[in-house]
Amino acid sequence: MKRSKDITLILIASASLVSCGSPSSETHRELYDNRKNCVEDWGSDDRCEEQKGGRFWGPRYIYIGGRPHFFPRNSETPVPMGGEGRFSQVSPGMKSLNSSGTFSSPHITRGGFGRIGSFFRGGS
Repeated sequence: MKRSKDITLILIASASLVSCGSPSSETHRELYDNRKNCVEDWGSDDRCEEQKGGRFWGPRYIYIGGRPHFFPRNSETPVPMGGEGRFSQVSPGMKSLNSSGTFSSPHITRGGFGRIGSFFRGGS
């Protein structure tokens, strides 16, 4: 019986993605009607960003291993939520009772090949 190389390659690629423990493919943000609710959820005033009209955004967050991890401002590295805010108890797919809405977007990691990539880039 002949084995297909394509199937083997797909299985190896799938296994490597699972073994990396890749996080969810979406980041989320909670919108709040006031600062108090945002701080109550996130445990710190510096994690809440004021918007026009007196509303506030919580930090971007992602679920890794079923637990929320937030992105500190100006960082692309998620940090696990400790017990400092109510949001640490929110399960994937749920939103906080304090928030007025949730915004989700694809999680895009920035990366590349660094200096070596610029050496191999195409051109005329």
